[in-house]
Amino acid sequence: MTTTTNIFRRSVVVGYAMYASMLLLPFVTHHLYTADMLSLLTWTDVGAIVSLNPLVSLLFLIAHFAAAVGLYRFEAWGRTLLLILIVLDVALTPLSGVTIGAPIENTVNFVVILVYGGVLAMAFLPPLAAKFREVGVSAGGESNSGDAANMSVQADRPASGR
Repeated sequence: MTTTTNIFRRSVVVGYAMYASMLLLPFVTHHLYTADMLSLLTWTDVGAIVSLNPLVSLLFLIAHFAAAVGLYRFEAWGRTLLLILIVLDVALTPLSGVTIGAPIENTVNFVVILVYGGVLAMAFLPPLAAKFREVGVSAGGESNSGDAANMSVQADRPASGR
């Protein structure tokens, strides 16, 4: 496995882990804040046209996991799914009202944005973009697309020696 492939796969794992932790942080870190800070955090979503409930957040988490699996395996649908999720996130942001976040949550969010940007860039640009164009890429990165083609060619040939 090449260094670029290693960096890409590690970035996919780190990106998803950070994304999942970003969604879970508010449930874990609330005890670290003062009463004033907790009061401020309740203002999140004020003026929202679209407010995402926990079920939608869970669906996004599952969709990001699917995208991460697809990206890790160099499946073209994985990078397409991540791109769609990012476009949805960007499109929903102006409709979500006031956003107030604790420093650790904002930091993790910023890192997720950076990592996902790098993952998308690596997935759509050379040299890794070519791996996504291959049909039936296995987890090890080797193409097994020729197997079906070889079987059909062999089926068309007359049997020799019979």
